[in-house]
Amino acid sequence: MEERKGDLANFLKDHFPNIPSQVKVKQEVVVGSPFRKIVEKAKEEAVDMIIMSTHGRTGILHLLIGSVTEQVVRRTTSPVLCIRPEAKE
Repeated sequence: MEERKGDLANFLKDHFPNIPSQVKVKQEVVVGSPFRKIVEKAKEEAVDMIIMSTHGRTGILHLLIGSVTEQVVRRTTSPVLCIRPEAKE
């Protein structure tokens, strides 16, 4: 768990160094079903918005694996902003 918390802190520092001070970012690592934990935490914290990336899976891979983002969108009452990753050339 401690290693994952460090990974998350480094990811945020490396990819989002200029987050405005008005935006509250809470880092948390938990064990469990990802979409369920995200939906539960959003409800507990009464979040204004959930922001998630998508992986762009399609076809059989999407059917077999599904999408955490899709499951969150289907189950939460909070607004969800879905961001696609940059296209690879």
